[in-house]
Amino acid sequence: MKTRRLLQQRSLGGFVAVCLLFALAGSVISAAAEEPKLTLVVRNESEPDNFSCGTVTILPTENVTVPEVEEADANGVVFEYSLPEGATLLVTAVANDGYEFAGWYSEDITVNAQGGRLIFSGTHSTAVTIFVIFKKIDTGAVEPKEPEEPEEPKKPEEPKEPEEPEEPPLVSYRLEYPKMLMLAVNDRYPSADVSLSLAELSELLDIRLLGDDGSETPCAITSSDTYSAALFDETGHVTVSFEVNHNGQSYTGVVELNIFDTKVPEITCIMERYFEIEQAAAAPKTLEELVALLEVSGLDNYDGVVTVSSEIEDGFFEDILWDEEGGFVVLFYAEDAAGNSVEKRAYIYLVARPQSGVAGGNDTGTGNDTGTDSEGFERLIPEGAVVLPQEDGSWEVQNPPGVPIGTVREDNGEWAFVPADEAPAGSITTLPETGSTTTTLIMLFGLALLAAGRLLRKTF
Repeated sequence: MKTRRLLQQRSLGGFVAVCLLFALAGSVISAAAEEPKLTLVVRNESEPDNFSCGTVTILPTENVTVPEVEEADANGVVFEYSLPEGATLLVTAVANDGYEFAGWYSEDITVNAQGGRLIFSGTHSTAVTIFVIFKKIDTGAVEPKEPEEPEEPKKPEEPKEPEEPEEPPLVSYRLEYPKMLMLAVNDRYPSADVSLSLAELSELLDIRLLGDDGSETPCAITSSDTYSAALFDETGHVTVSFEVNHNGQSYTGVVELNIFDTKVPEITCIMERYFEIEQAAAAPKTLEELVALLEVSGLDNYDGVVTVSSEIEDGFFEDILWDEEGGFVVLFYAEDAAGNSVEKRAYIYLVARPQSGVAGGNDTGTGNDTGTDSEGFERLIPEGAVVLPQEDGSWEVQNPPGVPIGTVREDNGEWAFVPADEAPAGSITTLPETGSTTTTLIMLFGLALLAAGRLLRKTF
């Protein structure tokens, strides 16, 4: 029994020893297998089969023994060695004459290098192949070529007879222009005597000759048997035939001219008329009589004399109070056959005057009936001036703007004109003739002041 146990114990010990041995060998093999293998290969980009383009030097930076570098083999391999973990190598690349270093390249790792110096660390766990790339220097020199033999001189060619010039191909043309033209003549020609030359008509029609070769030639009318500038003296539709000449050829065309009148008629009249109240009995009895006094007429550039209609603006003729101060407007209207219309206004003013033979004896006066001769009174009043009765029986004289220029007073049975004290030296004592623009504005302003004064007197 003791012998059997002893044998069993020895057998178990041997088995354990064998297992330890295999484990140790596996560790060694595994460690050897994990050592990275570095391969350096020379590559010549210019001459792939020539590996004498540069040299590669390998120096260890740690206590690592590396084999001596040999010349590149047939595949360009110059170094192939397994590095232990932690080993670091310094690899330098130097180009031979006629070549230059072009860079590093690897498909296994990212190569970090500075020019021709590369530091490789043995911490990689897989095989790594790095290509050292060289290329031939391009000097740009061109190899000389062998001189070519000179060619024999050619014999001069005999002169050829000049060829006759070819005749240009015939081109057919057609006229291009608007077949109808609308002319609002008074927009283009505002005067009454309208005229249009053939050259101007050509410009309006924009006549062109279009060739079958694609050409386009502007041209002008050269003649016309049916055209006359007098056609534009009347409105309507006029057919005009004309002729155009180009390169000895004649081309004819027909166009319809539609001539329209766009100018309004003209109304002439007396723009302003003044009526004195003391002449109310002689005032017009109808609107027609008033229009006749204003000398109204109408004239159109095409139709000649046109009818002018009239009406009282904002009222009726029957409502006019000729014996009171004020004014009204007469509106005139005219229209020609083309429908062009125009309006014009005439301004009528009713001006107060003292009644004959009475000093201040009117509807608003003081009732001073002296029987003084009115002709002496009127001689003192400047033409066109306005007189206003005063409470003391005198009359204030105002120029058309409404500025007092003096007072007419009765003195011992005769009328006397006393200039206003406040009036400056050289003040106006007479008025300009009526009908001017200045007089019109002055009278309008004076009438407005008069109306305001009457309104205030009635109110208070």
